Amino acid sequence: ADYQPGDVVAWTLANGQAHIGIVVPGPGIHRNEPWVVHSMGSSPKWEPALFDFHPRGHYRYTGQDVK
Repeated sequence: ADYQPGDVVAWTLANGQAHIGIVVPGPGIHRNEPWVVHSMGSSPKWEPALFDFHPRGHYRYTGQDVK
């Protein structure tokens, strides 16, 4: 419930490498589940992998100006 479409998530992969993705709604009957779009390998992937890796950051754009 803490993750909403449009949020950016950063992970640490098993090999220690940093990785990022964007939270999106799942397809069809999964549309209320947080899935992620990320690029791992040769092409972008849309999958339920939000907690497949160790999260190291969770960011949300609020639309407010920074002063």
